Amino acid sequence: MTHSNPQLPAAAELPEPAPAEMAEMLSLLQESQQSWNAARIAEREAQAEAELAAPEMDEMMALLQESQQTWNAARVAEREAQAEAELAAPEMDEMMALLQESQQTWNAARVAEREEEAAAELAAPEMDEMMALLQESQQTWNAKRVAERDAGLPPAPLASTVQLDTDLLALARNGGEAAIALWQYCVRAVNPDALFILLLEEYRLRPTHEALLALFDCFCAPQAQARISAAAHISQNSLFLQQISQLREEWRIWQDFQQLRRQHPEQELTPPRRSQPYRSVFDGLQKQLLEQESSGWRLACRSYDPAQSPNRNLPGGDMTPQQRLFVSRIWQPLLRPRLVAAGFWKLATVE
Repeated sequence: MTHSNPQLPAAAELPEPAPAEMAEMLSLLQESQQSWNAARIAEREAQAEAELAAPEMDEMMALLQESQQTWNAARVAEREAQAEAELAAPEMDEMMALLQESQQTWNAARVAEREEEAAAELAAPEMDEMMALLQESQQTWNAKRVAERDAGLPPAPLASTVQLDTDLLALARNGGEAAIALWQYCVRAVNPDALFILLLEEYRLRPTHEALLALFDCFCAPQAQARISAAAHISQNSLFLQQISQLREEWRIWQDFQQLRRQHPEQELTPPRRSQPYRSVFDGLQKQLLEQESSGWRLACRSYDPAQSPNRNLPGGDMTPQQRLFVSRIWQPLLRPRLVAAGFWKLATVE
């Protein structure tokens, strides 16, 4: 016997949904599916961020920091380039002046080093021989030279001091090969008096601390390597020695200031007081050399012939061993570098 549920209608009896209701249901299902998909995507992204390994994150941070540093360095370089481009002309001139002064100081230091090395290498016997030669009486030395050159002829009358001195000074002032030959003769004849007179002419054109101290140290100091014949009277002139001492101290202070300014260019330093050396500092010594009959200058005026070569003006027409020793061991390594560094440029070619 067959039983049926009277409460449930048969399939054929269920009502069919209306088309409008069906479309609405489909729309709701699609929106639900989209929302579910979006939620799943958000979950996966959150899970991916949570699962990002610490080393990967550190690497990314390091890359970001490196990029920032590179950018900062580029900005600094741009600012430096802009600052250099905007540097005012006066500031650039001051920088160039500092560089030139630094070069001059370095050159002077190198000259001093070479002088010290040459002096240290000079053997004591050779130095004693040279000092004895320089201290020998100028009168005896030059008189012997004149007598040998004249070969028994009666000595020519000595012209007036002014005329003779003017002739040699004019020869030096005119320059050219004749002036160089005169300088070379004074060196090869070992005539400090004549060298000193000629250098005084150069000093008066440009009186500087360097030139003054070089003249004093080379020709006037007690241990000068080419001491003039009138230097014996210097110890009696306290005013002259006081002037030299004052100028030397000023020069030392000025050199210290220049070095300090190079070490601290950002500071505004007040330059020390520096007086201008007098052109007449050596006038007293010059007067003695011009008036003393036995001075090397007076005898050079009498014996030097501009028509002859420097060596032909020497006794026998050539240099003695003592004169060669003076040129190779004193003039070339010691005196000439010191004088040229002090501004006596003409001596650079005098051998």
